[in-house]
Amino acid sequence: MNTTRHARATALASVTALLLVPTFASCADSGGEPAPSEDAGAGDAGEDAGDATADADASGALGCDEAAFCPVASGGIDARNALTAIWGSGEDDVWAVGSSGTIVHWNGSDWQTIPSGTKQTLRGVWGSGPTDVWIVSTPALVLHGAGYRGGGATFDRAPEIPQVVTHVTTLTHAIWGTSATDVWIGGEAVPLDWDGYEHAHGWRSGAQGAAAWENMSIGKPADRVTIRSLWGSRSDDVWAVGGDDELVMHDDGTQSVVSRGRAFHTSGAAAGSVPSWRELDTQSNAILSAVWGTKGGDVWAAGRKGTLRRLRPGATRWEIVASPTTQGLRGLWGSAPDDVWAVGDGGTILHFDGTRWELSTAAFDAEPLPDLFAVWGSSRSDVWIVGDRGVLRLSRDKKPGGRR
Repeated sequence: MNTTRHARATALASVTALLLVPTFASCADSGGEPAPSEDAGAGDAGEDAGDATADADASGALGCDEAAFCPVASGGIDARNALTAIWGSGEDDVWAVGSSGTIVHWNGSDWQTIPSGTKQTLRGVWGSGPTDVWIVSTPALVLHGAGYRGGGATFDRAPEIPQVVTHVTTLTHAIWGTSATDVWIGGEAVPLDWDGYEHAHGWRSGAQGAAAWENMSIGKPADRVTIRSLWGSRSDDVWAVGGDDELVMHDDGTQSVVSRGRAFHTSGAAAGSVPSWRELDTQSNAILSAVWGTKGGDVWAAGRKGTLRRLRPGATRWEIVASPTTQGLRGLWGSAPDDVWAVGDGGTILHFDGTRWELSTAAFDAEPLPDLFAVWGSSRSDVWIVGDRGVLRLSRDKKPGGRR
């Protein structure tokens, strides 16, 4: 394989505005603004990045005949908009969402833009099948559609998630479920009272479906943790990961920002009821952005600074896994325990073969390399990645590194 790899030093992002107290407020995106990048490059210098000493960009001058992933040309996607999330029911039914209210659908031959009725950034997409698709942006903006039919699709606003404090905007980052009537959402903590002593970090459709969202305090009630990703093998085995930067005031009057990766698990509850959660130690001072696992209980999490964590069946603490990058990781997906993908900033694509994580390759069209936000596939040989500059797809005759 003819690959071009060059070492890249990773600059830790500084916190440019330190708030004296944490806040619930966050801006909703509009217009042609890029996807949110609140995680980009941030983290603490103490994070263990495994055996990696430098980042390698498996991109550069590679063409589609050499790289594992190739851009998918489409006039149906506005290149000015970033795509933040992807999901599908099969190789001919794939949905992606992103900035400026972008919704696009792959019908097996091309991507088509679907009207959303909003200019806000859409951050998560999931469906229980081809006729049931959900999209999230904020508690006030949850979209639901009946899938792609007759050459198009429509999305309606689902009931809003109830909020006590309505003059601030919080973001919903994650959506997952087990059926059309059992849908789970995660995001920024929403206060349940005016004093801010109790919060909801997630929501589950109630006994009447999404017409009655039920609050879930995934962390402690007083905790303001942001949930950034949800995954489960079934309703009694669900994982939520995330975290936030926290401003710490010291006795000498100085301030510092502390980050911590958070991971929670629930053994579930009956449909329409609120589950209880327990937190497991991630051994990470980097915020976690993605979670994915297998039905056998082997679960992966990924986040800032190339952080990779694994929880094996029966373990009570996540293990630190060597990572070949220090770029922020944002998306995870796999088809099997020996076929797991992670994507992130600076065009980073990683693959786990059951033994180790390695950098994969893509035929990027230009520098700088795009940030990649999500990965999903219908099978081992059909894998999609979305990010700043559209869509990449795994070449079916290539191995993860790009070799035939």
